[in-house]
Amino acid sequence: MIDELRDYIRSCPLINKKKKLYIDYLGTDTGEYTIDIMPGESIVKKYADGGSLRKLVFVFGSKEYYGSDIRTNIENSGFYDKFQRWIEEQNEIGNLPNIENVQSVNCVTCGYLFNTDGADKARYQIQMEMIYYKGV
Repeated sequence: MIDELRDYIRSCPLINKKKKLYIDYLGTDTGEYTIDIMPGESIVKKYADGGSLRKLVFVFGSKEYYGSDIRTNIENSGFYDKFQRWIEEQNEIGNLPNIENVQSVNCVTCGYLFNTDGADKARYQIQMEMIYYKGV
């Protein structure tokens, strides 16, 4: 399931295909990406047939240059605004990860600066969730 989610995120035209997209790891190079799985309750609703509606909570993040240059910081935030709009558009047209019974992928937060790495690099991220049905 994670591999399919990774392929889906990588299909976003905003993602630099020359940069790596890791799982639960973010390198030190700028422009690299990660999908980090978050802890939490996965069952949203249980059904009488034994199936359940579930969610996978994750963070999509990247390492970017940042600092006192306002233009750079605006571009970093702008990337996440555009990424969020792309996710919303994909839901509207039904273009979802190639995962059985997936119902939606949503951005739970807007993109934000999570932490800094020295004087010129920062991790930006956006919290997301994937909703899917798991049968018996």
